[in-house]
Amino acid sequence: LLINYAGPQRSFPHYSVADVLAGKVPPEALRDKMVLVGATAIGIYDMRVVPFGGDYPGVEVHANVIDNILHQQYLQRPGWAAAADVAAILLLALALGLLLRRLRPLPGLGLAVAALVLWTYASYFAFTQGYWLSEVYPGLSVVLSYLGVTVYRFMGEEREKRVVKEAFQTYVSAAVVDEMLRDPGKLKLGGDKQVLTVLFSDIRGFTPVSERLAPDLLVRLLNEYFTEMTDVIFRQEGLLDKYIGDAVMAVFGAPLPQPDHPARACETALGMVEALRGLHPRWAAEGLPQLRARVGVNTGPMVVGNLGSERRFEYTVVGDSVNLAARLEQLNNVYGTDIIIGEATREAVADRFICRELDLVRVKGKTEQVRVYELLGRQGENGAWRERIALFEAALQAYRQGQWAEALALWEKLLALVPDDTPSQVFAERCRRLLREPPRSWDPCWDATAAT
Repeated sequence: LLINYAGPQRSFPHYSVADVLAGKVPPEALRDKMVLVGATAIGIYDMRVVPFGGDYPGVEVHANVIDNILHQQYLQRPGWAAAADVAAILLLALALGLLLRRLRPLPGLGLAVAALVLWTYASYFAFTQGYWLSEVYPGLSVVLSYLGVTVYRFMGEEREKRVVKEAFQTYVSAAVVDEMLRDPGKLKLGGDKQVLTVLFSDIRGFTPVSERLAPDLLVRLLNEYFTEMTDVIFRQEGLLDKYIGDAVMAVFGAPLPQPDHPARACETALGMVEALRGLHPRWAAEGLPQLRARVGVNTGPMVVGNLGSERRFEYTVVGDSVNLAARLEQLNNVYGTDIIIGEATREAVADRFICRELDLVRVKGKTEQVRVYELLGRQGENGAWRERIALFEAALQAYRQGQWAEALALWEKLLALVPDDTPSQVFAERCRRLLREPPRSWDPCWDATAAT
């Protein structure tokens, strides 16, 4: 018999035997009643453990049994109760297992608590109807499901963090890796089309240098060069995409979003040139050649993600905007410049960096003309460039209108101020050639397909 207890101790009337014998209990209190005589003192060891406590008199247990039989209110454990318990265990475990995987730990804890409360209420309601359902085992399944999913997710996240760290620790700075691990939601590794900024840099005239140096000196020189260039990229939290011979490729704006990625790339380009100049005194003292970098930067839409074969792949970018950045880097040979950037990059950084328009060019792989700019420095660093840029742009305007004599005079004026301004030297020579041999039809767009 499953006893349905009426309540805690003394839920039924209690009378002392001494009071009954002394006549202190009115006869009406006992008339037509079933009277149970028993000891209730703790010291006689007739106390029982019941749902209401551990010091419940044994005689009162018998009173509850008699009351259940008289009123037919004893608890029942129907045949379907075991099936209901098993179903509750399985359903709660399955539902929580599916839902908790999609929730963060704190919301998941709230869901687990809600499931416990729901089952507790269901078992309580059944209890009020005279049915006993197990509350422990379904509740235990909720707790174990939450703990199991939490441990599984923790192990999975740790494994993912380890994979991310191993994959990116040689490509980005430690700060960027830490940010990836703190907020993996920002990380996108699958193929995706985004507007990013890509930078290409290599060593001007590297082939003669490589032929002249002994292999051990060449390796040492390149390692020092790449170390400095990589440090500059990492300071701006860029992605070191790859080394290509003597070239370096870097991406800004991925794998983590960087709203100011064009500015970061330009700061990196200037930093590369400055870092290389900083190495010159030591290299000169050791009899090593003075390397000079050329850099191309372009901003635009490109596909980014893990690209490669099933056996080997890498996180990189591809697209027309990437190819253009490589062409811009090579264009430095034409104008004798250090850094050339694309039009989209220049529009994004005009308020932070000093740029001058170089030319309209047609590069290999593109049919439309491209407007290119030279990155000269940071705003506020060199006020003298403002007047020189205005003079250069006036000469460029005259050049495009076919007024070559006027353009030549302006460029010669600029060269008198800055004799080593190689773009002015290049355009002055073009004007002299055009004045000697005027073309039948004038197209100011420079065909650089042979040079790039």
